[in-house]
Amino acid sequence: MKSIKRLLCVVLSITMLASMATAIASESDAKALSLGDVDGDTYISMRDVVEIQRYVADLTDLSDDQKKAADVDEPYENVNMLDVVTIQKYIAQLISEFPAESREFNDSENDIQHDTDISSSSDIIDTSTDTLDTSSDTEFDTTVDVVSIKDVLSASVGANLTTRGQVCYVYDGNTVIIEEVEEDGTVNGLMIFDKEGIAGGFYELNSIVEVTGTTKLYNGSNELTDISSIAIMSKQNKPIAPVESTVSELKEHINTVAVIKNCKLGAYDSNSSNVTDATGTVVSYKPAMYPDGVTEGSAVDLVCLPTMYKDAVQIRVADKSNYMPLGSFVDTDSETASETDTSTSTDTNTSPIEITGNRVVFGEPITSLDKIVNRPVAITISNEALSAAEPNSSYAGALDIKTVEGKLTASSDCVYIIEHVAGSYLLKSHATGKYLTNNVKTESVFSSEITEAAYMSITFASDLFEISSINQERELALFIGENKNSFRWYVSTAQTSLSRDVKIYPIVSSYNEEIDTSTDTATDTTSDTSTDTSGAINANQKVYLTNNATSVDQIIGKKVVLTIKNCAVIGELSGNNGVARDIESDEDGMYVDGKAVFTVVFENDSYYLYNEVSKKYYGYKGNNSYTSLYNSICNDAMLNITYNSSNSSFLISSVVNTHELSFFSSTGNSFRWYEPNAFTDRSRDVVIYLVD
Repeated sequence: MKSIKRLLCVVLSITMLASMATAIASESDAKALSLGDVDGDTYISMRDVVEIQRYVADLTDLSDDQKKAADVDEPYENVNMLDVVTIQKYIAQLISEFPAESREFNDSENDIQHDTDISSSSDIIDTSTDTLDTSSDTEFDTTVDVVSIKDVLSASVGANLTTRGQVCYVYDGNTVIIEEVEEDGTVNGLMIFDKEGIAGGFYELNSIVEVTGTTKLYNGSNELTDISSIAIMSKQNKPIAPVESTVSELKEHINTVAVIKNCKLGAYDSNSSNVTDATGTVVSYKPAMYPDGVTEGSAVDLVCLPTMYKDAVQIRVADKSNYMPLGSFVDTDSETASETDTSTSTDTNTSPIEITGNRVVFGEPITSLDKIVNRPVAITISNEALSAAEPNSSYAGALDIKTVEGKLTASSDCVYIIEHVAGSYLLKSHATGKYLTNNVKTESVFSSEITEAAYMSITFASDLFEISSINQERELALFIGENKNSFRWYVSTAQTSLSRDVKIYPIVSSYNEEIDTSTDTATDTTSDTSTDTSGAINANQKVYLTNNATSVDQIIGKKVVLTIKNCAVIGELSGNNGVARDIESDEDGMYVDGKAVFTVVFENDSYYLYNEVSKKYYGYKGNNSYTSLYNSICNDAMLNITYNSSNSSFLISSVVNTHELSFFSSTGNSFRWYEPNAFTDRSRDVVIYLVD
């Protein structure tokens, strides 16, 4: 029933707005427009806000007069979401005139009337939002009074209210935290109980949503339940920074995401663990597992959600990434510098992150120039990272990027700080403090001083950056060599086959990866010891299968079970054959034993199957096309994995010789590698299940 209500809400909203847009267009063409009055009805109301949002989302067009009326925030240059926020403030009577009020319009301002039916809430969503999700089928519902989160928190129990906020935390598959930021910086958080909405994908982190539900008192605080409608207003907004708090202050931040700096972790328990700082101790209820390298007694910066249970404060920790190495928490409101900074100071490395481990974890790719300055980043091309360590005189080192538990990681030698000085960019090694120059190929690669050779131009287009030397007009490119890949500077017309599409990632944390000194690291540089996830899977436990995967993206970094004909691949051998095990079922669903659980690793443009019990990689043996297990990543373990939507199955083949993983049943069930045209009666359609 709730899904039907949501669908009706979306359909009615779209229908109303479509008819509204037609009427508005005909009216606005017939008369001159006043500032803020985009639809020409002589009112400044949410109808004008909707028109601007539709224009920003490329859902409609505006006449030149409408654009001039919509551009209330700045001189007539462009129309964007800042104009939306400014009109909302005007409607709410937070401002009495528009910043662009001095511009002349054809109509007198006295002809403009306020739409008094619109909420006069003084709590406006954080104005850092400047995008509207163009893929959403939903729009603002102008017939609903929207109240602030602050008002919801103080409302009477049982009230049916509509509010808006940014999704900041999701946990337990049924609970969401949305937040708003007041003009004085105060952050208000609201708990929403909506299992169905989470399952339906309505609550993506950093999306702004409009939610209608009923207030209910839960452990002393109002929450919204019985959700009757959800509208996604925009996606991929700038994250709201967690509120800094000590343990003793957590009660002041209930249902608001917080960070406790320099706290010590107690012994891990999946039901409850203790977290202690200088002001006291708090219980972490059902916490996420500690990440590799974090144990009892570790000091971390902890991102968490303070909640109440009866009369006691407790915290929730939803993900391993919330345990951040000490000093690595970065306030997203202060981590970037102005793009227009013309300072000539070279001391611009002001990021508070402390990189103490030998590996670093990447965040989501950066997608604008103003997000790259004065923060630790990795510069990558074709899944390799530019080394910031001292390379030799002939090349700048290329470092492999690994996927560990769904996160991209690389050696801490890849970390740069990008500075913006006198209109140019500088690439500064985080470790050495030296600057990368354009003399990568033949001379000194780094300089301890800023010289002309260190000035760079960085541009961004189509989700990729381009980095070039101002002094010699050469572009940074990845050279794919037979023995070693390297970064070099080339003129734009030279060796056009070189990879030049640069991605830049923020560094969000670091950790120490133990190195196995018993092996020859000179010949085995890709061994990934971090795929051992603390022995979470044992050989004989029941492992239940959840939904089967329907794309390659869904399985990377995930624990999975590979099946053909209701049989699962087991991470052990019987002679030269890979063992097959029947899938069984009980009242809780389908299951296999732990030996069938693999983690899908993606590195160097290839896939690897890492068995969670044997701690080995599964692949082609190279002799009679049978199966083998390897202690580390090697050529024979490199795989191609593709998905065939026509039969809802995967095809897994060896990169070395294209042999395909097949099910062999004539002499007992087993898995082997066969050529595509050999033994065509073999079953090759692999169904991959995610595991619980």
